[in-house]
Amino acid sequence: MSPLSPKPEVAGSFSPDGEARPLALIAGRHDDTRQMMRHLLETWGFRVAEAGSCGEAPAVAEQNVPSLVLLDTSIPFTETLNAAASIRNGSKTREIPIILISGFGQEAFRNAALAQGVNRYFVKPIDLDVLRDHVQRLIRGRGDGQVH
Repeated sequence: MSPLSPKPEVAGSFSPDGEARPLALIAGRHDDTRQMMRHLLETWGFRVAEAGSCGEAPAVAEQNVPSLVLLDTSIPFTETLNAAASIRNGSKTREIPIILISGFGQEAFRNAALAQGVNRYFVKPIDLDVLRDHVQRLIRGRGDGQVH
């Protein structure tokens, strides 16, 4: 199985019987990263919306109300933190799970992200199997504040 292939028992399992596939929002400045994440999430059973930067993510999230938000860290890091805080404080978006993928592995960055309401903080390079498992748990409503 390639790293981009879903586990057979996970593929398509994110949506309850008969309901539409969940929507995930991917935000980040790098087109190639968004394209890769789009492919993964679609393979895992999601529909996908995109924002061209983390700064655009709160407005896109408020408009589309996704089941999951995935933020790819922007420089400056404060843009990503502000986006997470805005999503977490939005009237329609406060309960949406947020995953942040970052190249910053320092404890201060992790703590700042978790303080803004990020549910999962992954440091690049990420293990796609671990990411998939955490996406599945978040969609099913289990667990918060983990760092990987």
